[in-house]
Amino acid sequence: KNYPGKNATAIQLIKGHTDTLSFTIPNDRIEDLLKLKEHFLAGEISRTTPYRIEESRDLLEAITDREARRKYLCTILKATRGKHTNDDEISTQSRLLMNFSDTDAMITSLLYARFLAGDK
Repeated sequence: KNYPGKNATAIQLIKGHTDTLSFTIPNDRIEDLLKLKEHFLAGEISRTTPYRIEESRDLLEAITDREARRKYLCTILKATRGKHTNDDEISTQSRLLMNFSDTDAMITSLLYARFLAGDK
């Protein structure tokens, strides 16, 4: 993505010889990224969440109403955590993810936050 001025940070992770994760995050979203990391560390977000969002990408992107999209994201988050979930935590996490520009940004941010939390 292109961001005007110098309002973004480019990140690239290289794993092994072929796996890379490259993305650009607006500087005003870095705090959100760190909050996602804390949710991973606390075990409040499953390590499979980015992949579940990827599986639902078409449906998620087809939802044009922002609140309906957030609620569907809540459904995904709740499904990855099982029956012992806190609805307030799920709601907070969905609002945090909705701060990112699109589904790709959500997924890459979750993957990077998982890396920051120590998951390989």
